Parts: sequence; C-alpha cells; structure tokens
Amino acid sequence: MKKDKKTKAIIGYVITPLDNDSVMLDDRAVPERCPLCHYIVDFDYHNPFFKLKRKTYDFSCPYDIGIITSLKFKEFCVREGYKNIQFKEFEREPNFFHFITRKILPFDAKKVKSRFGKLCPVCKNYDTLVGTDPPTLIGISKPLKDGFYSSDLCFGSYDKKNPLIIIGIETQAKLKREKFTGIDYEPIEL
Repeated sequence: MKKDKKTKAIIGYVITPLDNDSVMLDDRAVPERCPLCHYIVDFDYHNPFFKLKRKTYDFSCPYDIGIITSLKFKEFCVREGYKNIQFKEFEREPNFFHFITRKILPFDAKKVKSRFGKLCPVCKNYDTLVGTDPPTLIGISKPLKDGFYSSDLCFGSYDKKNPLIIIGIETQAKLKREKFTGIDYEPIEL
C-alpha cells in the first residue's frame, strides 16, 4: 500500500543571481578586515569604483560579494514601493546598482545540515559555510509578504560570501511578469 505524500506549501522563493564575470573586491576596494583571520567583516561592503564586465543581466553577482541590479530592476522596485532595500551607486556604472536588502529572515542551517568551517573568535565569521538545499526558514509558517528579504547567514568561503536573497510568492510573479534576466528561482516549502 502506497502512502500519500503530503503536499508541501510554497511560502516564498530564493532567487539566485547569475555571475557577471566581475569582482567587488578589486584592487581599489578597502573593506574592513578582521585583525585575526584577515577576512572581510562586512559582506555588504560597497566598492564605489566597481566595474561591471557583463552588463546583460538585470540581476547578477560578482564572483566574490554583492548583488548587482540594472536601472530597470531598480525602477521596478521603486515603482512597487518595496521597503528595506538599498540601491548603492557606482562611479563608473551609472545604469547598475549594488542591491542590499535589510529585512532579515533566520535560515535553518541545522535542519538543512549546513556545514560550518572554522569560527573566528574575533569577528565571529566562519571561514566557510555551505549547504542551503532545500532552503528552510526558522519560525515562518505562512507565505512571505510581497517583498525582498535576506538570510541571516552568508554562504560561501572566505571573502566570497553572500546571504540568500528571498522573495515572497507575489514578488516572484511580478519579477517573472517583468521578464528580468539573470534570476533563477528555488521554492521554499513548509
């Protein structure tokens, strides 16, 4: 006798940007570094001199840190009235912006069995943190409201880490309708 599989409800999506063949931490970048482990301490670090190599995507990421959006994406977010997000300008890229979201959601690293590397006792950052599949949030039991969020943890290795960018179901529908390039969607299920 087959057991009925319980249908899982989608509560939101992780949006993954495509690579834009660039680096945020180039030779002009001067991020604050931990005096012990020497890795950067702020993964939202903004390099105003950033130079974008691949300009074909509306939503993309450098090889190291940050999310880059097009002017079209920024104008969409402004038009929709999304709060708790920033679009920082670049001196050499007037039509692209560093996207940062300030609404934080707790990621369930224990349930997903994320693998934590060495913890620095000074800056409290792990040198590596990997494992986000399937994306799971702590304390969220209903669909996320329309908008942008980020995980409380940054994933990757050393100076190459980013939080997960998370959106509500309605947000995903709007982004798809606008046909933005450079975005992959992964559902977050209960």
